[in-house]
Amino acid sequence: MAYTDYIDPGNSGGSVPTPDTQYPIKTGAINPFFICEECEEIFNDERIFYEHKYTVHPIKSPLIILKGEQIGYTKKHIFEKLIFDEIQIENCTDVLVNETDKKTPSQLKQFLSNQTNGFYKLKLNNKESTRTFEFEYLIASKISLDAIDKAFVSCFQKESLTLDDIEKFTNEARKYDDVQVYVSAYIAYLYGILAKEQHNEILTGFEDYLNKFNEASDILKDYPRSLARSICAIIAFNHNFFEITRRLAVHLPDFLNASDLIQDGALIEQIIPVIEENKLIPIDWITEKIISLSKISPNNLKSLVEYEELLKSGRIPAKDKDKMRVILARKYNQAGNKNKANELLKSLRNNPDFELIVNYISDTNNE
Repeated sequence: MAYTDYIDPGNSGGSVPTPDTQYPIKTGAINPFFICEECEEIFNDERIFYEHKYTVHPIKSPLIILKGEQIGYTKKHIFEKLIFDEIQIENCTDVLVNETDKKTPSQLKQFLSNQTNGFYKLKLNNKESTRTFEFEYLIASKISLDAIDKAFVSCFQKESLTLDDIEKFTNEARKYDDVQVYVSAYIAYLYGILAKEQHNEILTGFEDYLNKFNEASDILKDYPRSLARSICAIIAFNHNFFEITRRLAVHLPDFLNASDLIQDGALIEQIIPVIEENKLIPIDWITEKIISLSKISPNNLKSLVEYEELLKSGRIPAKDKDKMRVILARKYNQAGNKNKANELLKSLRNNPDFELIVNYISDTNNE
């Protein structure tokens, strides 16, 4: 296990039923004709009638939008109090809460903004469609969240990560009943590190680390806290989601720089001001190696060759080898060894994660 510097500053669907096809049909002496219920336009051609129905008046599912973001899945955990004006209910005529309590869209907004805990099944209706959401409120106090963040950082300021360290953190966190979901996300992240490093005490398969990382980010992404977002940035980096990394890694200068190096066309020395005290958060040794590679001088040929040898290791996931190849290619390219840079990028030419930088290096080498 390794660590990265962390600057401590003190996250559509639903079923749409088949529409009722029983439209009013009036038969005359010669031809039947069709009346649109929405605009009362009359058609004497059935095909044109249905074209009109589904293009001019398409079926719209009910929507819930929180803080400008559409809820694209039906189950939602709520970790912070909702604000009335930040809730939008669209394409909805009425709502049924927990199968019995009927509300208007405006009443639902008020209801959602008043809750602090509990589970609610919301059935949103309009005349053509029904959609069901499940909201579970798990709002913790700021005092508890601050205490967990402090415990997480303080428990792992050492060279290696062990199950005993995780147990120590877990025991400390038990004091705070309202943050156990939040705690479970950090524990999943830590177990993901041990799985990726093939720790002796972990029996899960090597590739299971991504499942653990995903379990952590699925929870942490909904917490507007610097430590949670930093962990999500590290997980995104593991997935090669560099745009997400750059957006979330505000307090992780090394990850910002590495992501810039992988994605940007120009090689830029970026200096991130230290806002407050630097602390450490645990990362796996492979990610630490990638971060270290991003800092190596292009003239340090011995270290670059050592990293090329590391690419042959069976202990390194494919996604991490891809990151290493790109960074090595950038270093060799900067040192003037264009042939080596092109050789390293050969296997990445059709990889969308690295399209920008591969094209940049190829274009500059062909000039």
